[in-house]
Amino acid sequence: MASLELQARLGNLLATAQTEMADVDLFAPIEEREECPICMIPLPFKEGEIRFMTCCGKTICVGCNYKQSTNDTKNKVPNHKRKCAFCCQPPPKNNIKALKKLAKKNNLDALKQMAVEYRRGENIFQSNAKSIEMYIRAAELDNARAYGIIGDYYQNGIAVEQNIPTIFLTMTICHGTLAST
Repeated sequence: MASLELQARLGNLLATAQTEMADVDLFAPIEEREECPICMIPLPFKEGEIRFMTCCGKTICVGCNYKQSTNDTKNKVPNHKRKCAFCCQPPPKNNIKALKKLAKKNNLDALKQMAVEYRRGENIFQSNAKSIEMYIRAAELDNARAYGIIGDYYQNGIAVEQNIPTIFLTMTICHGTLAST
């Protein structure tokens, strides 16, 4: 189960979010989406259509990533010498170490990726408590999807006890925040 500190942080986070959501206008104009830093086209919503680069911490569209990959293939660049389409650096040798470094800087995408890594336990020790901690940090940075995943953790009793009011609250915040952004 989650530590008392995590539960206290989550309680504060949910109380703050609930207060903020009371004033949200669900019919307000939608804010512009984040753009790919290379082509300046708005990033797609589907996670399979974007690529998080652990070398520089940027999220780019798969089109820009594909273009770089195609150019490397055309120029016969070996796989171990291929570089990032944004920063032109090779990928880090230790992806987890690079993710941890970016997560310490509160990089939202790195936090979410670290949460997934902790949940899977493939490249790092498996810890549901560390996973929910990463999602709490992402939610503290106003990431609506993190609220939804925290609600899933409560619904399924992962790292925390099942709690119907908390499930309802996190899902309400998630959907209300997604609707307003």
